[in-house]
Order: sequence, then structure tokens, then C-alpha cells
Amino acid sequence: MARDLYEILGVKPTAPLDAIKRAYRRLVKRYHPDVNKHRGAKEMFLEVKDAYETLSNPLLRREYDERIARRGEDVPRRTPSRPGTPRKVRVPQAYVRVSPPFAGYRDRMERVEDRSMARRARVAQFVWRAYVVTVVSMGGTLSVFGGYLLSMGQGFQGGVTVGAGVMMLVLLVIAWAAKGTMAPEL
Repeated sequence: MARDLYEILGVKPTAPLDAIKRAYRRLVKRYHPDVNKHRGAKEMFLEVKDAYETLSNPLLRREYDERIARRGEDVPRRTPSRPGTPRKVRVPQAYVRVSPPFAGYRDRMERVEDRSMARRARVAQFVWRAYVVTVVSMGGTLSVFGGYLLSMGQGFQGGVTVGAGVMMLVLLVIAWAAKGTMAPEL
């Protein structure tokens, strides 16, 4: 039968995370294979490491405590450091994000993938707007400057400049049409 993880680290089942970290660091310094050359030091180091990995993660620690409780051993429940404060549990980002704890929105949950897709859509919308403003302002400026050159009697330079301004606006229309046909469904 495997040893109790709390016993390996030398802490009580009600020990907070900082006590577990202190015990882990103390034991790692003692049993690290580079420091301790005794026969069982490496095995003890690996046991300490495994115990810390389980007990430092709140989800794994809760599962471990439930497994011990099912076997019939008495494990007292840990209480939060201050009454009324919720326990902090680190959930991987790919799972679920719970909205802030306001009274009306406590039960609302949002998928992380939906948030990232919405963020990408906002960035794409911002880039598109910046592109449109840039192309319209440059095309308009080139057209106005080309008109000025034409009025000054420089026909070739004015015609090329007006043509460049019109070409920019035509490219904007083409990009707009392509965006409309290739935009993903949101």
C-alpha cells in the first residue's frame, strides 16, 4: 500500500499551501540526489516530488482527499483562511471561465474558445477599419493632389496621380467584396 502523501511531506491534512511548499523545499534540499548520496535518497526525493505535485494542485488534492475518505480514513476538511472567502482553485484555461462574482451573474459560464473567437473578430474588425480609413484618406489625398497638378498644367503627372488615387479606391472595393465572401460565420 502506498504511503500517505501528507505523511511523506510531514504535514497535516489541514495544512495550507504555504506549509506544503515549505515542507517540500526542506525535504528536496535534504534528499536531492546531487546533495545526498545515500542509497534511498533518490527514491525519497521522487516520492516527495510526487507528493508535492499532487498536494500543491487544489484539484488533485481534493481528489486525493476524497479517495482517502472513501477508503475509510478520516481526513478533516480544510476551511478557507477567512470565513466567507471562497477557496481558490486553479482551473486550466481550456476548461471554463466563470464570470465575475456579481450577484446576478454568478451562474453564467462562458467557453474560453468563444472568448478567443470574439477577441479575434474584434481585432479583425479594428484592422479592417484602420485599412479602410488609410486607403480612403490616401486615395482621396492622391486624387486631390492629382487634380491640383492637372490644374497647374502638368497633365501627365496629374493624370498618374489621379489614376493612383482611383486605383487605391478600386482596390478597397475589391478587398471589401473579398472580405464579404470569405468572412467566417460568427
